[in-house]
Amino acid sequence: MTLPSIQSKQGTIGLIELDLAPKLASLIGLNLELQENVAVIEKLLTSMGEISSHHLTGLIVDPIYSFAVTKKKGQAGVLTRLTILQDETDPLAVPSLFPNYGLEEMRNNYNMAALELFYHPQEDNALKKKQLLAEIYDYCDYLDIHLLLKIIAYTPAGQEPSQENFQKSQLQAIQEICRTADVVALQYPLDPLAAATITAELDIPWVLSSQGQSYEEYKQELRVSLENGATGFCIGTPLWRELKNMKLEDKSPDLEKINQFIETTFKDRLIELMRISTEIVKNNS
Repeated sequence: MTLPSIQSKQGTIGLIELDLAPKLASLIGLNLELQENVAVIEKLLTSMGEISSHHLTGLIVDPIYSFAVTKKKGQAGVLTRLTILQDETDPLAVPSLFPNYGLEEMRNNYNMAALELFYHPQEDNALKKKQLLAEIYDYCDYLDIHLLLKIIAYTPAGQEPSQENFQKSQLQAIQEICRTADVVALQYPLDPLAAATITAELDIPWVLSSQGQSYEEYKQELRVSLENGATGFCIGTPLWRELKNMKLEDKSPDLEKINQFIETTFKDRLIELMRISTEIVKNNS
């Protein structure tokens, strides 16, 4: 599967991260070591996927919890996560690939590949991560699969966190590794000039990724990014952060409220983000 499969006719990209099952389970207070909780999370992800497939251009899934979404997808293309969610291990380590589902399986299922990479140009693992990415990209090219690279820039221990340091390391990361990707998802560059600089640096599309911000914060960051060259979004937790407050008296998830939220607020947010992105991308072209 190639890039056009996750783009609208205007070239807009709207992606949802349905590959975050452990994070979603933690948010609503479910232990995935219990099979009944796995079933709940899979059902929620499937509901999100069914709605998203009719409003967005692409769904990012993983081979364990959300792959069933691909059997019920609508117009959206599918990207499959290549690596184990690093929050479960060491986020700064060289990523570990899923053992039983790789690029050949993605090709056979007409999926694009998605790779998340915590990266800093001066980190000890920088060379190993670049080598892994280059190998994956070369094999994707051989199989005629396009690759989404999600770069998560971070501040190494001992370095002072600042806007200047973040922007410098993010830009350097882009210069070093984005030639081995077909589309890149990036954190908000923190101001319009930095977003425009990123656009000038890249010869592939970039979309705004999400972290722990609220939906309203993300929406404003998306507007700035789109106005300065981004072509869309790649969003997860900001769409459903409020689910953590939907509890029954025994502190278990209130699934009735959660499902109602997914069918209303969640859906409305997808539609709004896609409308904003399409309008601004169209005006930029």
